[in-house]
Amino acid sequence: MISWLVILLGLASCWHYTDLDSASTIHSLWAPLGVMLFAIALAIKLVLTLGTGGSGRGDSDGFFGGHDGGGFDGGGDCGGGGDC
Repeated sequence: MISWLVILLGLASCWHYTDLDSASTIHSLWAPLGVMLFAIALAIKLVLTLGTGGSGRGDSDGFFGGHDGGGFDGGGDCGGGGDC
C-alpha cells in the first residue's frame, strides 16, 4: 500500500512542478524526468498487480503456445541427413 502512495504522490508532485518553458533546470528537466519515471513505475505496478489473467507459473505452453522450436512442422533437422 505504501508503494502505491509513494508512486502516486511522486507522480503528482513532479507533474505539479513540471514547466517546460522554465529557466530552472529543476522545473524544465528533472520534474519531467520524474513524471516519466513515476509513470513507468505506475504502469509496471499495475501490470504486476492486475496480471494477465492467468497464473503465469507452471505453464508448459511456452511463449507461443507450445511450439517446440523445431521448425514449422515441429520436427528437427531430420536427424543425420535423412529424407524428411
